[in-house]
Amino acid sequence: MGPMALFSKPEAEAKLHKTVRARMPLRGVPVGTTGKVVRVEESPDGCSVVVVWDSPASTPRPSLFSKDFYALYLEEV
Repeated sequence: MGPMALFSKPEAEAKLHKTVRARMPLRGVPVGTTGKVVRVEESPDGCSVVVVWDSPASTPRPSLFSKDFYALYLEEV
């Protein structure tokens, strides 16, 4: 697998406030759990987005997603 693809800043900012759903299980986040993109994290190589999950039970920690992992693990709703 090659290097991880990151969002450009405009791509990441376009994801802000989107509602997403986990399409695969993540650490502490069951399939089908929804969440919101709340923040953009910048790095020298690009940007990732932070998702805060809607979970009434033990609230999972926010998750950081690169462009590749966003496409693989999440669907927008």
